[in-house]
Amino acid sequence: MGGTGPSYPCGLYPDQFAGGGAIGSCYKDLALLPNFRHVPMLFLQGQYDWPLYGKEGPFPGSGRLKELGYDAVLEMVPKSPHNAVPLTGDRIFEWTVEQRRVRHPEHVSLRAYFPIHGKAYWVEVREIARIGRPASVEARVIDRRTIDIDIENGACIALFPDPALLDLESPVEVRANGKGLGQVTCSS
Repeated sequence: MGGTGPSYPCGLYPDQFAGGGAIGSCYKDLALLPNFRHVPMLFLQGQYDWPLYGKEGPFPGSGRLKELGYDAVLEMVPKSPHNAVPLTGDRIFEWTVEQRRVRHPEHVSLRAYFPIHGKAYWVEVREIARIGRPASVEARVIDRRTIDIDIENGACIALFPDPALLDLESPVEVRANGKGLGQVTCSS
């Protein structure tokens, strides 16, 4: 779980990480990749390892993250097997210390198979409609008084308005799946 290990927590708890560095990763759950919107990823893959792990892990994962417009880098380590740590330790630490955690994102993408993994930033999935499929939430602060959310397979969603993003002294309008839910008053 050396490379896969850092990938999973970054995808399950994206608001807790500034970035993730994975050496020889075999991360396969492409459904959760939208969670990486604010979590840059560095995948280091040994050149001789790609037939085993590369095709299943960092290649589709880093490719999909790039398609989403996220910050993902895949570097092949020349003449290296699966354990590329001896050749990449300095690189991963140099990259890691440059990352900064996003604390107040205006746009949150959240996918969760279980409510225990369904909280990030100011959005929480409390109930899932159909077990076996992830709940999906795209939540955006449109302006300081409006939140727009798109929900799929989520039975109960909670929002925790961020005073850094919203004017909590005024009512906040909430729209879900294109329908206005009205205005709510929040206390900071």
